[in-house]
Amino acid sequence: MSFRVVTGMLFAMAVACNPALACKGSDVLLSDDFKELDPGWNVVFGKFNASGGKVEASSEPGRIALMEYDADFFPGADICVDIISPNVKEPQTVFAGVSFTTPNSTYYYGIRPDGAAGVLRYSGDWLRPVSPRKFDAVKPGNATNTLRIVWKDGDPTVSTFVNDKPFINFKANEANKNRKIGLYAEPESAVFVFSNLKVSTPPR
Repeated sequence: MSFRVVTGMLFAMAVACNPALACKGSDVLLSDDFKELDPGWNVVFGKFNASGGKVEASSEPGRIALMEYDADFFPGADICVDIISPNVKEPQTVFAGVSFTTPNSTYYYGIRPDGAAGVLRYSGDWLRPVSPRKFDAVKPGNATNTLRIVWKDGDPTVSTFVNDKPFINFKANEANKNRKIGLYAEPESAVFVFSNLKVSTPPR
């Protein structure tokens, strides 16, 4: 095997293993290695325990886990995070991903261990801008998936990706300057693990 082929294989492996490469923005706005929980995070519901480069999200059955980053707003953003799904008997009952806020709603883009991805919206009650559906880029079971979500300042369109493969575009109810981001899970007594969070400016 030639040196060129080996080098190409190593580069491809590095790209596949490095979630930071999934984000395309030129300027990093936020990066968290989760060695400990940054004081900018506000745990709204459930429990989030950070150590060793990962944060574990858990909650009581029937309840959610949510923490929001209160130290900055992101009117435009390119967000990437790795999520390890739990090994559960009913994978369609759990869900985890990235949240963002508008003035009267909170959106949740996430995946399930059954290989589905979708977008939920809470605005006094639950809505489904993108009903969870099977997507072949989602690795099912107790696997690691890289989620990416992108929006531009002043544009209500939101683009979503799983493992660097485009999933779906949808429109939020509005664009907003004071948009907060967060990490979200419906773990149902299980534990979702987040790592390698990066937020950059959206690509041009």
